[in-house]
Amino acid sequence: MVICLIFFEKEILFQNIRFAFKKNEQPVLTDISLHISKGEIIGLIGKSGSGKSTLVNLLIGFYKPGSGEIRIDGKPLESNQALSWMNEISYVQQSPYLERGSLAANIAFLEQEIDPDRLKKAITAASLDGFVNGRDPYQIQIEEMGKNLSGGQKQRVIIARALYHNSSLIILDEATSALDNETEEAINQTIEQLRGSGITILIIAHRFSTLKHTDRIIRLEAGRIKEILQYNSLLH
Repeated sequence: MVICLIFFEKEILFQNIRFAFKKNEQPVLTDISLHISKGEIIGLIGKSGSGKSTLVNLLIGFYKPGSGEIRIDGKPLESNQALSWMNEISYVQQSPYLERGSLAANIAFLEQEIDPDRLKKAITAASLDGFVNGRDPYQIQIEEMGKNLSGGQKQRVIIARALYHNSSLIILDEATSALDNETEEAINQTIEQLRGSGITILIIAHRFSTLKHTDRIIRLEAGRIKEILQYNSLLH
């Protein structure tokens, strides 16, 4: 298969998406139509089984729609573009993967020659300056799976990794659900700091406090978009 490049500069469009795991099964998602502009911060909520994870897996390219299309800048997302598209995305989970090694190596993950300018910019944009505190990021050692870091520090390292690698889309999947309120607020401030950077952020959350800096919040129910909300609407 010839790998084709894909570029995300304007919008992601879900057009009448339907998805079921097997042909004759009840669909997990039905009639999903959604427009996401480049640089938006979007929240995704819904009860367990509502289809949030399936929607994200379709967006990443792990699943293919049964019907309908996902379009990037007007062009259908094709199988031969999957690798290029995945390289545009950073996926941040509750327990992110960190290696034993330096902070610099963890941020520039899988890159042998680290670009010092990109590293510095990523550290600042991910609100890691306080953690670094003037130290050399090549000398700051991280234990396997980040055992010597707090939950919030781990999340910021992964966000810095996404920024270093110029990810166009960052997906935060329940990334703050295990954090205390103070640490969660610090991550929220990092998200707000990324507003206007051109990076699109999708936040999957149960805790509504994680969504305070979103532009819109999509609520899924039984595999359909139930409503699109503003954060203030969740508080009533």
